[in-house]
Amino acid sequence: MPLADLTKSGALRALLAHPDTAGLNYAGAAFIALYGDARTEFLAEVERLTTSWSEFKSSRVTDAKWCQPKLTVRVKHLAASNTLRHATVRGFTR
Repeated sequence: MPLADLTKSGALRALLAHPDTAGLNYAGAAFIALYGDARTEFLAEVERLTTSWSEFKSSRVTDAKWCQPKLTVRVKHLAASNTLRHATVRGFTR
């Protein structure tokens, strides 16, 4: 999961993927809607898992901080789409 500042407002968003038999499939971006200790823990975990490896070689995002795909996030989003729409990260597990 890469972490990137993708908005003009400077809000952080996570670029998310889900595993399948072919590897990782891009699922979409989600704003990080965690506050206080949860946000601090999440960002520390992303920092700990940071790597130069990128599963998504064709990603248009050039300034993303890539991390190993070891976090599972709980995301709230609009349904009825193949990718995440209007998504927010609401929780995570290691």
